[in-house]
Amino acid sequence: PMAWGAFVRSAAETAIANMYPEQARGVMTGILLGGHAGIADRDYRAFRDAGIAHVLAVSGLHVGFVVAALVALMRLLRVKKRAQWWITAGILAFYSLVVGFVPSVLRASVMALVLLYARSGGQRPDSLSALSFALVLVLIINPLDWFGAGLRLSFCAALGIILLYPSLVRALKRLPRFLREGVSVCLAAQLGMLTVMVNAFNGFSVIAVFANLLFVPLFGVLMAAGALSLLLNAVSAAVAGPVAFVG
Repeated sequence: PMAWGAFVRSAAETAIANMYPEQARGVMTGILLGGHAGIADRDYRAFRDAGIAHVLAVSGLHVGFVVAALVALMRLLRVKKRAQWWITAGILAFYSLVVGFVPSVLRASVMALVLLYARSGGQRPDSLSALSFALVLVLIINPLDWFGAGLRLSFCAALGIILLYPSLVRALKRLPRFLREGVSVCLAAQLGMLTVMVNAFNGFSVIAVFANLLFVPLFGVLMAAGALSLLLNAVSAAVAGPVAFVG
């Protein structure tokens, strides 16, 4: 299965190289598949200094976009809740295989499936228990991930959102709803990762909250356009071209 996943990833990278101009290939590869090998060092430092380098490393953000799109589409098609869970599980397993089972994707996938399963059964989801279960499962698969900054950043960000988001939303109740919720999520995640970032990177970005509010929705659009262009490219490169051009 790992070899098959590597083959699919290689085919996707080739398709991206064929569809996008040279200056956009590295960013689109990072957004869709993770990694910054094709991005100039100066550009990557700019992403990192702004606190948005996580969009170039497959993470919970990417899984969130995938799950949100799937759930919206399946609700539109009136797919039964149990069937929604199985379809989502299959697609997340495929995505995890293609990107190499990185801890952040496994964490977000397990959490999403646990929470979706609870909701499909009419139960109230327990985010903290889902996060704990995801951590145990990730470490069973690869115990050495415990020593990696990627695992700590991913889980601390999720923990920060779970523990701090409700209080921040209440504290910012005077702001419009969309702004209040966006600021609360970004700030909770940044506070959760603060000590890990200082320890791993000797600093943190003071503009990360505002940069994420501005750029994360944009990267969601880019991810959707890129994923659609890859799917269309499997059918016809001529059809995929206009979508890639928009992206």
